Amino acid sequence: MKEGVAIDSPVPPPALLRRGFRLFLYARAVSGLGSEMLPVAMVALVLVEHGPLVLGLILGTRGVAGSLSALVTGAFVSKVRKSTAPAMSDLVQCAVMLGFAFGPDGAAWLLALAALGGVAGSVGEPASGSIMPLLVPGARLQEANALRTIVGRAMGITGPAAAGMLSVVMDARTVFLIVAAGFALGSAVLLRVREEPPPVRRASATMGADLRKGLRGGRRPGGDGRGAPGAGRRGRDRVPHHVGAVGRPRRRPPGGPA
Repeated sequence: MKEGVAIDSPVPPPALLRRGFRLFLYARAVSGLGSEMLPVAMVALVLVEHGPLVLGLILGTRGVAGSLSALVTGAFVSKVRKSTAPAMSDLVQCAVMLGFAFGPDGAAWLLALAALGGVAGSVGEPASGSIMPLLVPGARLQEANALRTIVGRAMGITGPAAAGMLSVVMDARTVFLIVAAGFALGSAVLLRVREEPPPVRRASATMGADLRKGLRGGRRPGGDGRGAPGAGRRGRDRVPHHVGAVGRPRRRPPGGPA
């Protein structure tokens, strides 16, 4: 009889077993695909009609606006739910892509849209990093970050290639509609992510607080620091009259009562 060889079936990473992380990864994939398609679609839209100078200004404006607004968007991320911030960022990005698709061809309009898109894009990465501890346990955090990095790099390869092929077979504004659909889908999925609040850790008391607590306990009648029965002021009040302050029997006067 031939012995069978047991082959372990591939098991998905444990981080993917958590529904919140799976939704978040899917949302980041579709919105990341749109982000990577954007530069190629921008070239197809701007280069022919406005030339390389305006194209460089638009791409530079988007980058500068994102860098300058990083502090403001970081404060915004800390005030809202971690999954709400990237969802709102994707919604703004969707509106920007629709502006490219249906708006006028003027350079000023394109520069304004690029600046708004840069500000919205500066929210995505900080929010994505801060939401990870709320989606996976600490033991799986490194694994989850690795999966997020792999998905981001895969979209970085797929996005430009897809945008280039689509720009060949269809109009550039139609490509922007596809990019807008990716951002809209990513935002809708992010709104379904449910975060788990981190465990509340009780702050350790300082040495001075412990000392004061011990002193208060020692002064209380039933405290932990109470001395032996008979110690302290109340203990001295309970000492019998015929016992002295140091615990010795007092001398009775001659002929006194026993």
